[in-house]
Amino acid sequence: MTYLKTVQHILHTYHVKPLVIEDITDRLQRIDDGQQLYAFKRVQVTDQFVNRMNYAYQQAHDKQLRCMLPLYLTETNELFTYDNDNYYYLTPWIASDTSPLNHSLQTIGSLHQKTTETYVMNMKSFKDKWKDYQNHCQTNFETYLSYVAYFEKAHYMSPLGLQVCTHFDRIDSVFKILQDEIKQLLEESSDQIKSTYCLCHGQLKPSHIIGREDVFILNWEKSQPAHASLDLASYLKNHIIHENDPMAHYREAFTKYMKENKLKKQDLHLLTIHLLDPTEYMTIIKQTINSQNEQSMIKQVQKLQQHYRQLLFGLQWAQFIHDTYMIPELDDINKEN
Repeated sequence: MTYLKTVQHILHTYHVKPLVIEDITDRLQRIDDGQQLYAFKRVQVTDQFVNRMNYAYQQAHDKQLRCMLPLYLTETNELFTYDNDNYYYLTPWIASDTSPLNHSLQTIGSLHQKTTETYVMNMKSFKDKWKDYQNHCQTNFETYLSYVAYFEKAHYMSPLGLQVCTHFDRIDSVFKILQDEIKQLLEESSDQIKSTYCLCHGQLKPSHIIGREDVFILNWEKSQPAHASLDLASYLKNHIIHENDPMAHYREAFTKYMKENKLKKQDLHLLTIHLLDPTEYMTIIKQTINSQNEQSMIKQVQKLQQHYRQLLFGLQWAQFIHDTYMIPELDDINKEN
């Protein structure tokens, strides 16, 4: 059966008779039946897909989340259809541009606030996890120094090697501030017994959030219950790559998020740590040195520069969070006295 026939067959289970089937990507079709438009999505089978989608849409139902597009039910009242190692689902087609930064963060904040749950932390596990990561960061920094030394010894430095050496001062700052953030996280959490999780999208990027008046978040295949900082870091990192607004816009938009879902100091440290994580930057260098990167040198340089921009943003973010949320207010100091 051809893919077109498969699409027509599955749409029949929704009682949809398509007049036009337009390929948007190899996994997304725009369906027009003459009365309304649909988005038809194909997802490769994974062990967790059904559980994740069921969790997300149960949350949408229970918490009345208006930012999630409804799923149409099949004739047998199923949310998804399975065929030939793929899942398929159908939603309304929303013709709209990417949502502006401030609207997006406000919507994410509302989503997180409405789905937040509190749980009792295992403090030993929590501390062990972040101390291990702290040690990992120190090892990563030593590895980074060895990469710089490797490139500096070359008689003719490659474009990527020159790039790595040029980045040194800022990457050095990334590792130092990252260590400081982890230390502060552990100190801030020392007297904390509880933490929170919420419905997280799992792969937030600007293209997944559309609309201005009515804002919708698309593609929930990787949703999970997790800490809000993961969604925020994912969105901000991707926004820097694709949009790269002035820092003032991010500061203003984050105040919209905080009005919807006010994060504690511990949460803010977690967010900053995620934004300063150099793993992807380090991976590109390692793959290049070990000749494991099949991309052209131009592509490698472009990719490294993108992750460098993310880390520069992380440095600016750390300063913004420190100045705005970490310095005690005069009223707080007076209360303590």
